[in-house]
Amino acid sequence: MTDWIATDRVRLAESRLLDVAADLFADRGVDAVTMADIAAAAGCSRATLYRYFPTRTDVLTSYVRVTTERILRTIVRDTADVVDPRQRTVTAVTAALAAIRDDPALGPWFSTDAGLPARLAVSHPAIADAVRTVMGGDGPDAAATARWLTRSIIALVVMPEPSPDDERRCVERFLAPAVAVVGGG
Repeated sequence: MTDWIATDRVRLAESRLLDVAADLFADRGVDAVTMADIAAAAGCSRATLYRYFPTRTDVLTSYVRVTTERILRTIVRDTADVVDPRQRTVTAVTAALAAIRDDPALGPWFSTDAGLPARLAVSHPAIADAVRTVMGGDGPDAAATARWLTRSIIALVVMPEPSPDDERRCVERFLAPAVAVVGGG
């Protein structure tokens, strides 16, 4: 018999630890946060932290996965009624940009010297899956398109256009047509 309460406790503990890590990322930057910092801020021992996340990379990849899932829910909601592939791209990208910018813990992930965090953001399978979910398609170019679109979003986060309207026009003019061609729209 499965101990479902134990499973819930593990999820709750992991969620709490990732929330603490997010607060630290927002305050100090991703690269400056250590496992000892997370354990101390969470009020647990490092051994307890290592039980849930054996390495710092495990914390980072779990954070990317959880954050991507949260942002994906927003994007799916915002694009649910959008049928036109180009408009769907514009709506999805602008929703992703807004969600990233509204989360103070994500800013340090996209600084120009972010290193590992930026590489994880581009290469994490949860992000590629999220892009494919929103944009549709599992064709031969889907993974490459997801990585390219993710890089484009990161570029706009790091180097934004002067205004949201300018950004939307750039997405409409440059990203949407390219993604629509690859996606068959």
